[in-house]
Amino acid sequence: MSLSLRERESTVFLVVLFFYTFLNF
Repeated sequence: MSLSLRERESTVFLVVLFFYTFLNF
């Protein structure tokens, strides 16, 4: 379960970063 949680957090971080870059661009 720990791996799943970590994976989910990583995905969320990537999505947020992508959105931030898109908005900045």
